[in-house]
Amino acid sequence: AGALEGLRYLGCRRLLEVDCSDVENHYREVLQNFAMQGILSENYDYLHGGLGVVAYYLDDTPFVNRALEALERTAEKTGTAWKWVSSLGTDRGTGYNICLSHGMSSIVSVLSRADGAGIDRARRDRIVTGACEYILSQEIDPQRYGNFFPGQSLENDPEHPVYFSRLGWCYGDLGVAAALWQAGCALRNDRWCAKALEVLRGTSRRRELAPNGIFDAGLCHGAASVALMYHYMYGQTGETLFAETRDYWIGETLRMGRLEEGLAGYGAWHGVEYGGWKREYGLLEGIAGIGLMLLAALANDPKSDQWMRFFMLH
Repeated sequence: AGALEGLRYLGCRRLLEVDCSDVENHYREVLQNFAMQGILSENYDYLHGGLGVVAYYLDDTPFVNRALEALERTAEKTGTAWKWVSSLGTDRGTGYNICLSHGMSSIVSVLSRADGAGIDRARRDRIVTGACEYILSQEIDPQRYGNFFPGQSLENDPEHPVYFSRLGWCYGDLGVAAALWQAGCALRNDRWCAKALEVLRGTSRRRELAPNGIFDAGLCHGAASVALMYHYMYGQTGETLFAETRDYWIGETLRMGRLEEGLAGYGAWHGVEYGGWKREYGLLEGIAGIGLMLLAALANDPKSDQWMRFFMLH
C-alpha cells in the first residue's frame, strides 16, 4: 500500500509517468483482506497493519465501511471512551497505545479523512469520538511531567506508569495534538481543536534535544519531525508561533548534518544495542525525509505539502 501510495503521488504531481492500475487491481483483494484480518486481530497499526491499507483505499466506500464495522466491533467501550488493544512492540506484549504512528491517534487521523459519499458517517463519528475521549482521558499535568500525554497509555502498567513521552511525529504530544485537531475539524468539535492548540503551544517550549528523546534528524522521531509537525500546524492555522517553532527545529536539523560517515552529513541513531549510527536513505528515518522537510520549509507553500499525507498530515 505504501509503494502504491508513493506511485499515485508521483503520478498526480506529474513527476513520473506510470500506470500501475494492473498492479493495484491485482493486489486490491490481498491488501484489503490483510487490512480486515489485521483490524480483527489487534493489528490496526498504521505503519505495519490494517490502517495503512484503509488510508490508501479511502475512496473505496464498501471497503471503508467494512473497516469501520470491524473497528467498532473490536473496540473496548467504557462509557464514552473507546480503546483498542494492540502490540506494544517486541517483548512488550499487548496493551493500549495512543500515539500517531502505531496507536489510536492514527485511527482518529485516518477516519477523519473518511468523508466520501456513501461512508457510514454515524459509525465513523462514533469511533472517532470514542477514540478521542479515551486519548483525552490519558492527559497528565504538563507542569509536573513536562508533557501533556504519556507515550502510550497509563493503563499498560498501572503500578509503574510511564509519564514521559518524546518529542516527535511518531510518539508523544505532537501526534496526539495533530489527530485531535483533525478530528475537531472533521466533526466540528471545538473542544478537541482547543486542546490540540493548547498542547502545541505548550510543547513549543520544549527545545532541548536529549531530554526530549531527539538524537538524530529523521522524520519519524528526529529534529525534522518536530519541524514537520509545526509546519503542518502553521499551514492549518497561520499561527506565527508555529512558524517560529518550525524554523527553530529546521535550524537544529541543519546543525545535525555533520556526521562524517553519514549521508549528506546525516545518520539515524538506532541506539547502542542496535548498532548505533546507521546510514538511512528512506522517507521515515533517512535523508529522503529530511530533504523533503527542508524543501517544504523553503517553499513554504501548501501546494507543495501533499507528500505529508504519508504521515497522516493532510
